[in-house]
Amino acid sequence: MIRSRLAFRTFWVFVAIATASMAMAMLVSGIVMKRLALDATKAALEQSAVAMARVASLEDAAQVAAPSRLEPGLDGNPMRITIVGADGTVLADSASDPSKMENHANRPEIVAALAGRTGTSIRRSPTLGRDMVYAAAPLFANGTITGALRVAMNAPGLDPLMARFIPVDVVVALVMTALMAWASLAFGTRITEPVAALMDAAGQWSAGHLECRVRRFPESELAPLAETMNAMAARLADQVVAMRHQQQELQAILEGMGEAVLSVDNTLTIVLANSRARELLGHSGAPAAIEGRSLLEASGNGALEALARSCAADRQCS
Repeated sequence: MIRSRLAFRTFWVFVAIATASMAMAMLVSGIVMKRLALDATKAALEQSAVAMARVASLEDAAQVAAPSRLEPGLDGNPMRITIVGADGTVLADSASDPSKMENHANRPEIVAALAGRTGTSIRRSPTLGRDMVYAAAPLFANGTITGALRVAMNAPGLDPLMARFIPVDVVVALVMTALMAWASLAFGTRITEPVAALMDAAGQWSAGHLECRVRRFPESELAPLAETMNAMAARLADQVVAMRHQQQELQAILEGMGEAVLSVDNTLTIVLANSRARELLGHSGAPAAIEGRSLLEASGNGALEALARSCAADRQCS
């Protein structure tokens, strides 16, 4: 019973730790994978923007950005193309009317492109009202920056890509949790069995069964403990046997005496009495009939009890 309770507690502690660890790992892996997917999308859009900007002038890019030239992007998600002039004015956009769009000179990716660098960002589009991934590259004419070409894709369109990994993550998490649960049960049993065995042996010894021994454990750390406890039990058993022999010898000596002999402790409780003393007190028979009782109870003689008390106080009788 003790063994099962200890193993049960240990098992559930390890299972809880394993489950929490797997949940944390799944959460972190999901965040990391989404970040990697966004970074990969930004890199792909950046390469697309650079490639189109290298082969197109400002006028050509404006024609490419017309809605009639729109091509699908990842997973059918349309790629939006925007052409911005050197002053930030939107010249063309594949998804909206450029005349209704505000100046883009303060957009992070446009700022970088007009400075001669490529730029990327992820934010909510005020024009379309949804999260977008942006990448922009500068447009050159005779070595001079004439504007910027920007490509964008819906950020929510990345969620289906991430959804593909969720079932796999769940299966892996369940398998890992099951394996860790099995390992925790085996580990918990390995730990609790020696402890329960020691507790069982201690209970047997306290009940007087000093012949009981703790089995030898395979763990090198616990083997010396089992040997020490077994040696202690053996010494106690030897001492008990020796005390019984001494008591039997003393009882034999007392029984051989013709006089009545009583031995009491400091509370005047009879510890030993020979047969002659038992006869005088009216308790002939086995020693158990009188031993362990008070002198007054066994004798019914107040004077004898007072004499014994006086002797106990003075350490002598006259």
